[in-house]
Amino acid sequence: MTTTNEYYAETAYDSTRASASGAQAKDLEGFVSNSLRRAPLVGLRGVHCSEHMAACNADVDEIFTHEWPERPEHHQKLFWERLGNPKAFVGVFRVLTGIFVYASFVIISFVLLVVGMSAIMDVWLYLAVPIAIFGLLTLVEKSKLLSNKGNFWLNRQTGMVVIPRWRGAVELPFEEFDAYLLSHTGYTAGVEHKLQLVHRYSNELLICPQPCHDSWEVEALWEYWQQYMDVSRPLPDVPIFEPVRELDPVTAAYDREHNRPKYYWRNISQRRADHMVRAARLAAASYPWGLDQASARRQGWEPSGFGEGDWQRRPVRNGDSQVERVVAREWWRSWIGPTIFAAPILLYGVYVRLMG
Repeated sequence: MTTTNEYYAETAYDSTRASASGAQAKDLEGFVSNSLRRAPLVGLRGVHCSEHMAACNADVDEIFTHEWPERPEHHQKLFWERLGNPKAFVGVFRVLTGIFVYASFVIISFVLLVVGMSAIMDVWLYLAVPIAIFGLLTLVEKSKLLSNKGNFWLNRQTGMVVIPRWRGAVELPFEEFDAYLLSHTGYTAGVEHKLQLVHRYSNELLICPQPCHDSWEVEALWEYWQQYMDVSRPLPDVPIFEPVRELDPVTAAYDREHNRPKYYWRNISQRRADHMVRAARLAAASYPWGLDQASARRQGWEPSGFGEGDWQRRPVRNGDSQVERVVAREWWRSWIGPTIFAAPILLYGVYVRLMG
């Protein structure tokens, strides 16, 4: 049986251990770290909110399609895609092509309403090439033709972050990275937020590819990754890690101590998992970031009870009004952008046809 000391490297990140890098001189800090220092995340370093279900993939139907998925290396290391990865590059190009096809479809529909259906063949030929390109890129992305390489790696077993370079790779301790909020305009012209990790003593940085609509989602995502890398804590109790929990010594010991069912997520319905995510998102959105959990509770904040599974916690009620508010808000956000873009054009086209 592999012991904890034999499994993890000496460089593994342990939040209970004093940081050796913290004693380094301030003049060693990198230019990028100094330039961003005025805009860090609000939350304290460490795991306090613990609403990991708010930042994870809870598609249990997809994860457990088979009786038990193959055991990947999730308990040892995970990667963040970057544009240097051919598969990620094709994926971004496919999304941009899809947006172009959608926008063109709206414009062509408006043209047909104005000039009449007689020009339908001429205008639809305009979309033939981009639709073909979109379909081809989709097939290529789904196939195994592209190699999945050139990613950032976060290694729980060694505590190192691997940043690829043209020649070799750079490995830096996770504890030397600080988290920042990166805001930018997304594909649909809305504001997106992403988690950006910047090395404190150099100009190295990496960006988590997972987009967030609100800044609190970035805070929750940062806690999720801190717990993943922290060998003093078990892996976050989310569906993707269930097949490998017993392979990580700290996580296996935690599960034995707390009598966690081995097939907890495997036996949960998709509907129940969705409700757990919504309750966790509501709790994370209302969390007073910048306080530890004890201080937050004194101010009236209450956890969802689903941050790390609920086999010892209260069940989700399908009629929970707070959960339904989260569902309604997310539905409204997903439709408001396309509706605002398309509705005026279509209404004007109908008006022209009626008046003509």
